[in-house]
Amino acid sequence: MIPTLANHLLQSTVFALVAGSLTLFLRNNHARTRYWVWLAASMKFLIPLSLFVELGHRLSWQSAALITQPQLAYVMSEVSQPFASSVVASGVAASAPSMAPMILTGVWACGCAAVLIFWFVRWRRVAAIVRAGAAWDAGRDVGVEVIVSPTQMEPGVFGVFRPVLCLPAGIADHLNNAQLDAVFAHELCHVRYRDNLAAAVHMVVEAMLWFHPLVWFIGARLVEERERACDEDVVRLGGEPEIYAESILKICRLYLESPLVCAAGISGSNLGKRIEGIMSYPLVTRLSVGKRLLLTAAGSFALVVPIAAGMFAVHEVRAQLRATPPPKPIETAPSPVVTAQATPPPPVRAVPVPSAPAKPPKPPVFEVASIRENPGPWHVRMGYTASGPRLTLESWVVSELIAEAYGLKGYRVIIPDSLRSVVGTVYDTMAKAEGDGAPTRIEFRQMLQAMLADRFRLTAHREMREMPVYAMVIGKNGIKFKESAPDELPKQFHGVYGRNQSIELVQGTMDVLAEGIPRSLFIDRPVVDETGLTGKYDIKLEATPEFRINNNPQPGDVSTFTAIEEQLGLKLEATKTPIEVLVVDHLEKPSEN
Repeated sequence: MIPTLANHLLQSTVFALVAGSLTLFLRNNHARTRYWVWLAASMKFLIPLSLFVELGHRLSWQSAALITQPQLAYVMSEVSQPFASSVVASGVAASAPSMAPMILTGVWACGCAAVLIFWFVRWRRVAAIVRAGAAWDAGRDVGVEVIVSPTQMEPGVFGVFRPVLCLPAGIADHLNNAQLDAVFAHELCHVRYRDNLAAAVHMVVEAMLWFHPLVWFIGARLVEERERACDEDVVRLGGEPEIYAESILKICRLYLESPLVCAAGISGSNLGKRIEGIMSYPLVTRLSVGKRLLLTAAGSFALVVPIAAGMFAVHEVRAQLRATPPPKPIETAPSPVVTAQATPPPPVRAVPVPSAPAKPPKPPVFEVASIRENPGPWHVRMGYTASGPRLTLESWVVSELIAEAYGLKGYRVIIPDSLRSVVGTVYDTMAKAEGDGAPTRIEFRQMLQAMLADRFRLTAHREMREMPVYAMVIGKNGIKFKESAPDELPKQFHGVYGRNQSIELVQGTMDVLAEGIPRSLFIDRPVVDETGLTGKYDIKLEATPEFRINNNPQPGDVSTFTAIEEQLGLKLEATKTPIEVLVVDHLEKPSEN
């Protein structure tokens, strides 16, 4: 009994640790996905692996008919139990009584009874509150039976198979109609996904394995992910984040949390993280094909491998039985005299002790950084000055800071409209690295990443997106600019001449030109360099931005597309291409210096 329980706990613990690793891998996906992974880990504590092995035996029963029952039991034990099942130690009689199993069983039974009584008392309390309630007569159909109870318990869904939404009396006096709608939407999510049934199942797991800390950890994760999943559904279905967050805060301030996990309310989990997630419009991503295949493979592995182990073990034992000759009768013979001889000990080999792995180097950070709003006018666009350990970035908006920090072109940084108020501000940044050395641009970029995460609370993820772009190619008559002389000083200028915009580059590359055209001439797509030119050139381009031509055309206007072809001998062709982009999930105005 003890070895069997130890085997089951070991298998379930390993399964739960693997499930926890999967949730880390899925941290940017929907909370409901992570919820199902944790629920599977909980269910594994109720389902021993030996059941699947036995199923494998049953599937191969016909082909293994020659195997006797003791041999079958031996195979099942060897395959499904990593711990030895023998309880007879060397020098100890097998019939010696042991009180340890009885004591452990008694302790387990007392703990299980205590947890069940604890949950039963709380269930009776909530059931009494529901029975004391009256039907809600607000004249609106919520989608589930609603009652009003004269208590201060938060709104919650009670019942597993016939759920009832219980509201505290007078809630309409504290919450307006929009906030009540948000509360109803949250609770209907619990009903739709049968969260109370899943919570009740895990309560059984907690009662049976009350001594296992990982079981209680899984219970906390289930509550956290189910509430975040309902929050995501409410916002996804059109709920206003401000109204929804305010309704949660009011309920937490005015009412008591539900005493039962299987009576799903609206509070619970980490309230701060939930409010932050609601207000920042979390951009969770759908499961990619790779992640779906990974989850499918993990589920198939957990089911198929033990079944296959049972099937193959039966065939292997049968083959061994056929190949083993019948045992010979034992003959009685006088014992020969054996002279004891000293056997020399095996030589001792020195085993090298591996050294501890070196800790990864700490990423570089700025010793001090000053970030201030630039009130304008902006005579310099994106001034970049690196002098020894000091870095000065003049007149940079946040999107340009992010692009520089991650070494990306501006169009590859995607910022949602909800964060545009932060993005539109222009900042001057002056920072100093530790020490007196001169960091490389890559090291400065690593420091900028740390600064953005610390001061702007930046969080982001990468993904592939198909984007409309202009491919910059060489025209049919060839280029009309020349390579820069080796002794020329680099120059990058973006100017304004009346209605026209100007780009002037010395020692300029095609990448710099491709990035400057959309920013200076305001065309509606990013430009991707496909010229194949790798040198450095003297380039001058002057054109009228398209929005000025469209709004108020004037004689002498020169279209951007015409100017690029006539002045540079290049051409912009509209196309689409998949591009890896950095999607900003969260961004704030910088903290104080």
